[in-house]
Amino acid sequence: MDALSTAVVLDARSETRDALDTMLASLIEAGGSDLHLTVDAPPMIRVHGELRPLPDYERLTPADTAMLVRSVLSPAQWTTFEQNLELDIAYDIPGLSRFRVNCFQQRNAYGAVMRAIPHVIKPLHELGTPQ
Repeated sequence: MDALSTAVVLDARSETRDALDTMLASLIEAGGSDLHLTVDAPPMIRVHGELRPLPDYERLTPADTAMLVRSVLSPAQWTTFEQNLELDIAYDIPGLSRFRVNCFQQRNAYGAVMRAIPHVIKPLHELGTPQ
């Protein structure tokens, strides 16, 4: 791959990661726990146990989900993912949240579920635990 091709690929990966970070910020803003990326559905968020689509997004294509998954993986992680068709990683957006990410293959396409793990752990009284 020549320098221009590499630059184009890196730029597209950066734009895709920015789009994913926007989805994850919307998840946190809505008070959700998970972002689901699957083919033939818009990005979905889980809020209080119920899945709902993120507003203003269309159904994802196989190319969309592949780009979104690849945007958070290093080249070595991508190779491992392509070999095993499943991979668990951590992803962090400084100042927003950490995420546990499960990448998978489903219906001959890639997908992912990203679970928000807050930077600050709530105290027990805020979690509603019994005495």
